[in-house]
Amino acid sequence: MDAAVGRQAVRCGRRRLSRADRDCPNRTARMIDCPTDMSAQRDAAQCDAAQCDAAQCDTEERLKASERRYRSLVAAMSSVVFTAESEGIAAEPLPYWEEFTGQTFEQMAGSGWMEAVHPEDRAVAQENWRRAVARGEPCRFECRIRRKDGVYRWFGVSAVPVVDNNRRLVEWVGTLTEIHAQRAAEQELECRNYELRERMKELRCLHAIAMACNQDDTSLPVFLDWITLVLPSAMRFPEDAVCRVVCDGAAYLSGSFSEPAQPISAAIVAGGSTVGSVEVGYRSADTGAAEPLPEERDLVATVAMLIGQAISRQRDRQMLEMQSRELTRRQTLFEQMARLAKVGGWEVDLRTRELRWTDQTFEITEWPRDRPPDLEWQLSRYEGEGGELIRSKFREIVENDGTYDLELPYVTATGRRRWLRTIGQVERVDGEPRRAFGALTDVTDAKLARNRMWELANRDSLTGLPNRRLFQERLEDAVSADVPTDSTALLLLDLDDFKDVNDTLGHDAGDALLKAVAERLEAAVGETGMVARLGGDEFAILVQPIGGAEEAHALASRLAAEIVRPIAFSGESIAVRATIGIALHPYHAGSAAELFTNADVALYVGKRGGAGRAVVFKPAMRHVTEERVAVCASIRRSLERDEILPFYQPKICLATNRVTGLEALVRRRHPEFGVQPPAAFAIAFQNTEIAGRLGERMLDLCLRDMADWAEQGVAFGQVALNLSEAEFRRPDLVEVLLDRIARFDLAPAQLGVEVTETVLLGREGDAVGARLQELHRAGISIALDDFGTGYASLTHLRQFPVDTLKIDRSFIQSIEEDAASRAIALAVVTLGHTLGMDIVAEGVETPGQADLLAEAGCDVGQGYLFAKPMPATRVPHFIRTWGREDGAPESGRRPVRLFG
Repeated sequence: MDAAVGRQAVRCGRRRLSRADRDCPNRTARMIDCPTDMSAQRDAAQCDAAQCDAAQCDTEERLKASERRYRSLVAAMSSVVFTAESEGIAAEPLPYWEEFTGQTFEQMAGSGWMEAVHPEDRAVAQENWRRAVARGEPCRFECRIRRKDGVYRWFGVSAVPVVDNNRRLVEWVGTLTEIHAQRAAEQELECRNYELRERMKELRCLHAIAMACNQDDTSLPVFLDWITLVLPSAMRFPEDAVCRVVCDGAAYLSGSFSEPAQPISAAIVAGGSTVGSVEVGYRSADTGAAEPLPEERDLVATVAMLIGQAISRQRDRQMLEMQSRELTRRQTLFEQMARLAKVGGWEVDLRTRELRWTDQTFEITEWPRDRPPDLEWQLSRYEGEGGELIRSKFREIVENDGTYDLELPYVTATGRRRWLRTIGQVERVDGEPRRAFGALTDVTDAKLARNRMWELANRDSLTGLPNRRLFQERLEDAVSADVPTDSTALLLLDLDDFKDVNDTLGHDAGDALLKAVAERLEAAVGETGMVARLGGDEFAILVQPIGGAEEAHALASRLAAEIVRPIAFSGESIAVRATIGIALHPYHAGSAAELFTNADVALYVGKRGGAGRAVVFKPAMRHVTEERVAVCASIRRSLERDEILPFYQPKICLATNRVTGLEALVRRRHPEFGVQPPAAFAIAFQNTEIAGRLGERMLDLCLRDMADWAEQGVAFGQVALNLSEAEFRRPDLVEVLLDRIARFDLAPAQLGVEVTETVLLGREGDAVGARLQELHRAGISIALDDFGTGYASLTHLRQFPVDTLKIDRSFIQSIEEDAASRAIALAVVTLGHTLGMDIVAEGVETPGQADLLAEAGCDVGQGYLFAKPMPATRVPHFIRTWGREDGAPESGRRPVRLFG
């Protein structure tokens, strides 16, 4: 205080008086005491003055030294010292103030210095300074003061009051200390403490969640609900945080949930796939607008990862539990199946040779349960070399690892013969074999079933002979074997008129005949050959070795002689003949397929030349096959080129002279020979594939023509279509017909089906009959074509659903001259009408024939008398003009016109 006062006095250039001295009315009296002796007083005064001058000089020197020390101290300090009057007003310029803030003393005077204080800190600074001045108490506060460059720095302001001896406030002395670095350090420390507290919150949260993840007894919904409560507490503003967890389509929400402004989201991944998400945010506008911190994002991502791990563990645990239950179930099932399947287990200790069995093994071997199993005895029960074979396999797997699997005949302890399957394997410990174990299965029933299945697959069920499959294998083996030239003969045998036996005496008689023929063939061939039934009434004989063609022909003759001998059946004598085709390897063919083809060609030639013959193949016979192949290839090309087309021949009611319908006849438009009838390519119908394709094409074309006529308003009645034996083999024939009829918007009654006696009574007779029944039920009429030329009997007319009988043209041609033909025609008409059938006469060419048929009661005529077959484009004109001459209707007279 003294130094400050002294420094101030020096600045003013005079001695500074105290306030008490200035206020005293007799200052001079107070300063100098005058003695009564004036001279003495003068001398004393002079002495005192000298002393005072000396003292003053000394004082001034001390003050100057003090001031120098003060200035040095202030310069060394980081603080600025200031003084202010008792009212708090700056009394003099502050050192460095103008240099620091840029304010002059005039600008900072009074309260102007507040302009340098940060606006946010002014109120605090003013209030602290005002309160200190009012109370005369020291004050301390902190504020930011602006530098000349506009940057604010933190300062600590400290001021204390200066009082005189009377305790009166004289002035204020204080310091301004820059504390910016300290304040920044404090803020940094505070931030670090804040971050530490946040991290601790996160760690506590993650620890709690991690602990919860390991609680296996907590259900997933409860766990996820708990997550929505715990996770918000670790956020920056926990009181405003909300959380949503979505898992497997279910949502779990924290209390008072509302959609956050800027949610933090992370996917929950379990088992490599995303199963849900975790979402955290703030619901209020203030906190929700804040940019999420990286630490918050990391926290949410970590929680999502922990949830995914928990879900994966829970699923794994559930999977393990399920697998455990499944394993238990399968173990139980295995034990049950082992008992049902007769599977037993065995084990051998390779060090002690001790044999152990399961209960099922005791049952399989029928060994007494009260006796330990004996290994040597067990091996001795296998028949033949079975025991030694197992020993050999056992030694092999002990030395080289692996397994063995054998099926061997076995005799049980009670003497029953069984087939056992034994499987063995060796277990090793540290590379050394320790035990052998395996399974024992009673496969007797399976063995018998396999043998039976083989028999069914390779043997004919009626005769017991090898079937086509087995015969083909043996033929391939015989042809590929190394044997002398001409050593293998193939004989294909076909029974003649076998269908007559079935049709007249029934299928039982036919079966008896086939079995008798099989027995005779096997007896005649003996051990040198093989006899097989290929199907129906076809047999094949393979003989190896054989001398040549003559010996093969002699064998065929003997076979034919054996077959022709009658057999007795139900009091009847049955006799048939056989046609045989012969081919030899390697003289006639180099492969099994070629040998079979050539034998078939020889059989075909024999059939064409007359039944009951044995024919040896000759190369010249190939032209028959070549012709058939050429015709079939030509028809295939015609099908591809749309050269197949239908022609239509009208059917006329003999009573009313009206058109009742049409018959569709196949034609071929040959590019060289023009339109050809079916006789030109009849051989192609023997090919099942071509016959089927021709039938498909004819059906489509006929239905298309019928639909066109219907659209033109042409009353065409019913169109009859001939179906081949190949088409009747299709199990979906009826479905196909009805589907296509419906596709063209026609009625089933508008289509009729014609079938010949040959097809009806052929090898596929049963299939044909079944299809005819289905067609009849569907509303499609059935006509029996060429009646009287085959072997159809009254039984067949009753057995099959025939609606119409067609008298063959061979009877109509001679009906005018031959009384027998007239009688046959009349009989057929009478028979058909008696059975409720319509009668159609084919091949009507003269008016006389038409008159006779009409008098006999025949319903419909068809032939050149009325019209030749015509293309579809001429049908509408024919139907519209039929029965008219010069545009006028005919009445009472049947026209005698030929339509070319």
